[in-house]
Amino acid sequence: MACQRRRVPGWRLFLAACFLSWLLALAAVCLLLGDVNRDASAPAALSRSLGAVTRLLGSGGGNRRHPRPSRKPPSDADDGGIGGRRRDDGFRGPARPGPAESFAGNPPRALLLANREDGRLGAGAELSPPPPAEAGGDGPALRRAPGRSGVLKVVSRDGVAPAGGPVGNGRARPRPQKPQQPRPQQPRPRHQQPRWPQRRPRPRPAARPAAWPRAIHAGVWNEGTGSRQLAPRLQRAREKYIEQNKHGVRYAGAVGRPPPAGPLSAAGRRDLLCLVAERVAALRSTLTLGGSEAPFSAMGAWREALDAGGLERAVSGGRSLERCAVVSSAGAMLGSGLGREIDAHDAVLRFNAAPTEHFENDVGTKTTIRLVNSQILARPQNNFSRSTLYRDVALLVWDPAPYSLNLTQWFHDPDYNFFPAFLRRRQRHPTQPAFVLHPAYLWRIWELLQDSASERIQPNPPSSGFLGVVLMMWLCDEVSVYEFLPSRRRTDLCHYHEDYTDRACTEGAYHPLLYEKNLVKRLSTSSDHDLFWAGRATLPGLRRAMESCPPRTRQ
Repeated sequence: MACQRRRVPGWRLFLAACFLSWLLALAAVCLLLGDVNRDASAPAALSRSLGAVTRLLGSGGGNRRHPRPSRKPPSDADDGGIGGRRRDDGFRGPARPGPAESFAGNPPRALLLANREDGRLGAGAELSPPPPAEAGGDGPALRRAPGRSGVLKVVSRDGVAPAGGPVGNGRARPRPQKPQQPRPQQPRPRHQQPRWPQRRPRPRPAARPAAWPRAIHAGVWNEGTGSRQLAPRLQRAREKYIEQNKHGVRYAGAVGRPPPAGPLSAAGRRDLLCLVAERVAALRSTLTLGGSEAPFSAMGAWREALDAGGLERAVSGGRSLERCAVVSSAGAMLGSGLGREIDAHDAVLRFNAAPTEHFENDVGTKTTIRLVNSQILARPQNNFSRSTLYRDVALLVWDPAPYSLNLTQWFHDPDYNFFPAFLRRRQRHPTQPAFVLHPAYLWRIWELLQDSASERIQPNPPSSGFLGVVLMMWLCDEVSVYEFLPSRRRTDLCHYHEDYTDRACTEGAYHPLLYEKNLVKRLSTSSDHDLFWAGRATLPGLRRAMESCPPRTRQ
């Protein structure tokens, strides 16, 4: 039987014609761009396209089997001779340049991207040598500029597209590149940070100038401070104590003596010092209880325990005290380094349970008088009758009695019942000087504070600190008071030996501390430098001041 030639179906001829027309259009575009003759990968692309057409035309027979596809991975020749990365589908395409990568060594003149969806260099792209130097310099550089997806722009070295119209497929217009700014340094992640924090060198303190500017004294206590400068909590506490009036105070103030306001002149300070000296001199006979007052006169044990005039003998020892020190228990004493200076005085007064052991460098070791409030004696944990802290010193105990000075009522209902502990101490140590401050002394000092203030103060007795300051001003010719007025070491730590902080320990809540500090500041002869940097206020003695005071009568 004769062999008959198979006829190709018409629809296949139509598809082949469409494919050939597309291929011719692609070749025409390449010819227009002038890159077909220079691209080594163009023949391979054309050969693949013609092979596809041949297979399409030769697959019309029914008994003819299609050739099985090769499982051999494509080689570099199939990719047009351009090396690159392998994709997941087995295609090895050209590697993309990075954001800042450029072909500066051999800059091409043009680059065409034919396949936008793939986003890679197509087979029709052409790499041409740079134009000669006389034509246009070094030629443009190819960079991956920001634009549409899959589009590479030809830009010059200064970031501007060369003349000649649109680049690539004509849909993306060249844009001038913005200069890249350095990225801010990000903090390292937590797991990359060093395990131990790096030590930073401590800054050295600035050297103190020879002449102190006035601005450095801004922290010196202002003697015109009033209740408006207190914190709201302390203002409410002050108003509460004034309203309660626990001790029944009835005092309208001195007649015809207006309170001083603001800083005092030298004459004003002398007049105020004379007023304080007269008030304290009038209380000399009632400084301590002597056992002759009721109800103590009816009790034999108390008559022997109380001594009216032995405090001055016990403190001075028959000699005059020229320089005395009053050491407060404020937390600002820590780090002061005033121990040697304090011990150089003739007599040193301390308060309550403030120790000297382990604090010798800051507070010293010498103690002559210890002024103790009734709370220390009434609390069993202090062990007042056996504690060694109160040995070898002169003890002075005080407790607030009613303003009416009813001693019988006070003995049966004290603020803190210190009487049994005091009596036991006297019986166990009969040779140790121990005294009880007369309640009249407390309230006369309070009246002095009220007269020196420009507003109502708390109707509560003065603090132990101010009572000790006035006492030493009477016994000594000159008194150095440490950290009673806040200095540069000011802190809310109440006591240097206790871990308790409260602003009321400096400005006062129960006691009228605010007005006590104002009066001490007015009487002080120290410079602002000593007050602020050393924390030392120097006060003159009252007995020596009375020698230059004119005689007056109390109004």
